[in-house]
Amino acid sequence: MGPEESPVSFLRINYGNLDINSAERGFDCPKLVLKLYPHSETSVFEDTGESDSPPVNSWEGACHFEKPEVSPFSSKRVMYDSEQMVMPGDLDEMREFSDKAISNARIVMDLVIPSINILLPSKDFMELLYNR
Repeated sequence: MGPEESPVSFLRINYGNLDINSAERGFDCPKLVLKLYPHSETSVFEDTGESDSPPVNSWEGACHFEKPEVSPFSSKRVMYDSEQMVMPGDLDEMREFSDKAISNARIVMDLVIPSINILLPSKDFMELLYNR
């Protein structure tokens, strides 16, 4: 699609078909919420409580085993034909990853679309969207 071509309408967002109680409270309306968090810099004099290296002068420091980093992938190891498989995390692991990612983000976008209709006019148009 070039700049001289006319736009193609392929997406329609509607009010949701939820129960009457949720419609009365306004939960069936599409909405977009952007939350912007300023970058906070800690002072040199503040103790953040985080240390880059464990203490090596004690038994705990010498045998320090850190919790693995939060990830959308499962921490459980699955073997298949003598190869380790990378599996998606369960609901708790995904929630923990999501909470950690949101807490570190400076911009959070919350998009609620109760009902959406998509009509792709052709296979070429679908490939154009997919390859963007």
